Amino acid sequence: MFVLKNKGTLNVPDYIEIRDSELTLIRYFKYQNIDAELLKMELSDIQAIRKKITEIEYGILTSI
Repeated sequence: MFVLKNKGTLNVPDYIEIRDSELTLIRYFKYQNIDAELLKMELSDIQAIRKKITEIEYGILTSI
C-alpha cells in the first residue's frame, strides 16, 4: 500500500491518496479526516498508519 500526501491550495484542502501495489487509487480524502477514513478502511493498525501519514512529506509517494 502506498500513500501520497498532497498540499492543497487556497481553495482546495490538503488531501491524502491511498493506493494499492499497482498504484490504483483506493481512497482519497481530506487530511483533516484521517481517523474517520482509516476506520472506514478497516485496517489493522490505524494508529501506526496515521503516524506514518503525518510524518511523510507532501508530494512524495511512500510505501506503508
